[in-house]
Amino acid sequence: MNFSKILILAVLVWMANSIQAQTPVAVTQSKVIQKIDGKDYYSHFVEQGQTLYSIAKAYNVDVEIIRQYNNIQGNKVISGQKIIIPKIDDQISSEYSNSKVRNGSDGQQEKTKNYFEYQARTKESLFQIAIRYRVSVDEIYSLNPGIDDMVKMDQIVKIPASKNTGNYITHKVKSSQTINRLAKDYRITVDQIREINPYIAKNLEPGLVVRIPLEKLENSDFIISETLASPDLEEVPAPAKDLSEKEICNNLLEKGEYSVALLLPFYFSEIDSLQKIVAIASELSTNTVNPKSFNFIQFYEGFMMALDSLKTVGLNVKVYVFNVEDNVASAQQVLQKPELKKMNIIFGPVHARSFAIVAEFARQNQIYIVNPFSTREEILTDNPFVFKVKPSIKSQIPSLVSYLNDNYRHAQIFIAHEGSTQNYDQIEALKSEMKENLAVREFPLTDFFTETIYKRDSISVFTRKASPDRENVIVLFSDNKAFIMEFMRKLSDLGSEFQITVIGLPNWKKIEGLEPTHLSNLKTRIIAEDNADYSLPVVRSFVRRYRDNYKTEPHKYAFEGYDVGIYFMGAFMKYGSHFSECIKYFDMDMINSGYDFESEPGQGFENIYWKITRIGKSGLIDDSSKLPVYDFSKPPSKYYKYQD
Repeated sequence: MNFSKILILAVLVWMANSIQAQTPVAVTQSKVIQKIDGKDYYSHFVEQGQTLYSIAKAYNVDVEIIRQYNNIQGNKVISGQKIIIPKIDDQISSEYSNSKVRNGSDGQQEKTKNYFEYQARTKESLFQIAIRYRVSVDEIYSLNPGIDDMVKMDQIVKIPASKNTGNYITHKVKSSQTINRLAKDYRITVDQIREINPYIAKNLEPGLVVRIPLEKLENSDFIISETLASPDLEEVPAPAKDLSEKEICNNLLEKGEYSVALLLPFYFSEIDSLQKIVAIASELSTNTVNPKSFNFIQFYEGFMMALDSLKTVGLNVKVYVFNVEDNVASAQQVLQKPELKKMNIIFGPVHARSFAIVAEFARQNQIYIVNPFSTREEILTDNPFVFKVKPSIKSQIPSLVSYLNDNYRHAQIFIAHEGSTQNYDQIEALKSEMKENLAVREFPLTDFFTETIYKRDSISVFTRKASPDRENVIVLFSDNKAFIMEFMRKLSDLGSEFQITVIGLPNWKKIEGLEPTHLSNLKTRIIAEDNADYSLPVVRSFVRRYRDNYKTEPHKYAFEGYDVGIYFMGAFMKYGSHFSECIKYFDMDMINSGYDFESEPGQGFENIYWKITRIGKSGLIDDSSKLPVYDFSKPPSKYYKYQD
């Protein structure tokens, strides 16, 4: 038999197997029923050839029900996979039968619709979705009445099924939108907008239609596919495409072997070994005046607990611990250790002089180095291997405006301050950031924000401008206790007339004597660089484990040590050698802090994340947006969301 005949035979065999594989296999309802939270569920094991649609049909449920109960995205199921299917009760049946009436008698969406449905995989901007699918954002607004400019994770958005092979889309200007704002929203430059709109003015008139440039298509074929497939369609492999940097990073999972150095001031000259100091710390009560090293012992203990957690899902790490105090000699002595050049990452030292020496060593040897405690921006200068965990004051303002956009799109916004020169630069920076990035207020609200100066206006501007039927959010920009108490008292007296929320500065956490009733009545939020929210199960779990391990109560440093360990070593597990390129995509909810790193070319990485907390019965409660918590025991594309 010659080669051509062999080739033809092989192709025929492959085609036969393909046809056989595509032939649906009959599905029989499982007789195995298990109870979960008091409800009955079928336990079904997928057989070769069965599809999500055929399984749903056999159990007389909607495909979406199976997706929701098994965290399945798309239509793909694999042989041997176990899925649970709820025994349908009247409520679920009614809910999905109503859905079928809306979509058609057999649950299929009407074929004549002029849109497709997009499911957001993360929080993203409507403007970026418009760019991606080459449609006007105004068309998206019309298909999705009431939609916000920021789309939440898993939100369904209707996208016009139009074919646009041109080089621009259009944008209808709203009140107070500027050319700079449009450039920022669409992530393009002002020059790009001017190039395609040569006669455009800086101040745009509401109603003006502006062209937004698009990238040129590589070919004339422009295909839109739905991210939510109809139940009767089987998933087909997507054509090969060039992945973005974020997609490449998200698909990584590199559980390698890592070496870590922890450089902390344990003061061994006073207590002769780490083991002895840990033993002493565990025996002391919380009322004892601890030696100066004990804060860093708690950091060490929290850090090691994080590594122990990651080891259960595959982390392979060797930890080297060194005593580095506030003197150059101790830092130089540690740098003589030959093993230090083999580190993947160094944590510490704490003190400025010691850190400067070790950071230069890290730069020369291309080793990542993390400073968990410093707020000094100069440690980032000309060293792309440095990570600064503590956020700087200047990053508060973008975080605050982002929070307002995410949570108070339909509220009237106020900036209130005394009128002194103490916080002048920061107040001006906040006003500038709001003008540039605060989302457009929804009708009937027209102003981006209103400034009220207490020395001049008292609260008259607020009472005149406040909305009687919408939320009124006041950013109270002061850390003067007397002023805060007086202003809050007057606002509290207006609580029966207006819905009021007050946002305060980080220093408010340190001010004693603020009236709890006023803080509660005014739904006070406080900006914070960190906060251990004891109402969360994950925090309570950490506290229990810490008490069991070390027979004492965890304090701030223990929480910080855990967060630093779980975040950076979790990122190393996921990204490995691509750590520095991908770290900007690594979002993780932690027990005390939040990290969002950014860097300039040739400079270090700075955390810009600030939390927003609210007043609760047992202390401050985290009101920030919840981020994904990665489960490293599962494939890289899978993660579970943190559940309160």
